[in-house]
Amino acid sequence: DFGMLEERSFVHLREPSSRAGEPEYEISHSLTREVAYASIPKARRARLHLAFAEWLERLAEGRDDNAAVLAHHYAEAVREDYARLAWPDYGATVAGIEGKAVLWLRRASQLAIGRYEVDEGIGLLERALSMARNDVVSGELWRDIGRAHALKSTVLAQYHHGLVTRL
Repeated sequence: DFGMLEERSFVHLREPSSRAGEPEYEISHSLTREVAYASIPKARRARLHLAFAEWLERLAEGRDDNAAVLAHHYAEAVREDYARLAWPDYGATVAGIEGKAVLWLRRASQLAIGRYEVDEGIGLLERALSMARNDVVSGELWRDIGRAHALKSTVLAQYHHGLVTRL
């Protein structure tokens, strides 16, 4: 009952909504969010993360502006401590979801690196690498990580030589 939650100041309606024509609520305090999240059983968390990611992917039609959110939710859906509880047939179910997680983590990393948020991009690539089950994909991720480190070194060198004024 969002009306009751809003009345008690646990949530508030976000104006404007990031989704045209749809109401969007924000939790008013981070502690409330943490308590609510912690009260959700881990198996249900995995299923909710997956359901949200699939919904957003359909709604957003794969647009880049949702890459980081999709990466987060697909990756959380296959966290081992959640996923093993969520799906009795763990291996078969998780394989496809891991593929989606890797795809969106990699895309989110490319976008972060493109904004020169290289450390964030490297972190996303490393998370993707921990989920990659294919040697070809793992090799591509290692190559992406190497390129990101090379870019970081180049930007730092330019910064130290005064060629870049802002990191």
